Amino acid sequence: MKPAELLRTLTIALVAGGLAFFVAQRFSATATTADEVTWLIEEFKLSPSQADAVQALHEAYRPVCEAHCMEVMEAQQAVAQATDPAAQAKAERELAELKQRCHSATRAHLESVAAVMTPDQGRRYLETITPLLSAHSHESPFDLR
Repeated sequence: MKPAELLRTLTIALVAGGLAFFVAQRFSATATTADEVTWLIEEFKLSPSQADAVQALHEAYRPVCEAHCMEVMEAQQAVAQATDPAAQAKAERELAELKQRCHSATRAHLESVAAVMTPDQGRRYLETITPLLSAHSHESPFDLR
């Protein structure tokens, strides 16, 4: 296979994979959002107004999270496809930066969710969820549970 054909095939595969991920996430987002908010309501005994606020925050953040995951997955593919040490190093730096940006944005979102709760609820929520954020693989949007 000629280099141009290989590049075209890889590009098509990358775009198709990204599109498939995006479509799958779109179709599953509503159920996941409902499940996560239901868990938060039950686990932290949220009032109706707290539940509504958390739902709104989560729905607003979901597309941001999905976009971050897509970017990270694309960067992971760039690392895997790098052909020389310089390109590999550059791709790895970009991946690390994207993961850090995702982590920081998600941390800010979690703090926003905790701020809707009472101080005790919010503290317990962050104690529960923060270790999960550190272990997040970026293969799918971060789950609030």
